[in-house]
Amino acid sequence: MARFRERKTRDLNQVKCIKDARDQLLMKEEDIKLRWREYFDNLFNGESESTSIQLDDSFDDANRHFVRRIQENEVREAIKRMKGDKAVGLDAIPIEVWRCLGDIAIVWLTKLFN
Repeated sequence: MARFRERKTRDLNQVKCIKDARDQLLMKEEDIKLRWREYFDNLFNGESESTSIQLDDSFDDANRHFVRRIQENEVREAIKRMKGDKAVGLDAIPIEVWRCLGDIAIVWLTKLFN
């Protein structure tokens, strides 16, 4: 139990060694920091290994009557109800921008969602 507690509270900043991209062991603190920087730089800024997926955009006409299109007044109400000064989403566009654009944004968003 004491060993488990000791491992649990061990400081993660005390990495003694790490392997570089060529599997060579790095033991100097500065080399370890540089390797971590390389790793995360490559992870977030490097080439993505993800593959794009082709989606089938066909829609069965028999099921079309089950889907109701979004109306402009619904988009207008949704924008009105959103609180301002909040963190942006994946689109990186704050709600204040959509409000400033007015009816142009409402028409565009309605077309986008339909």
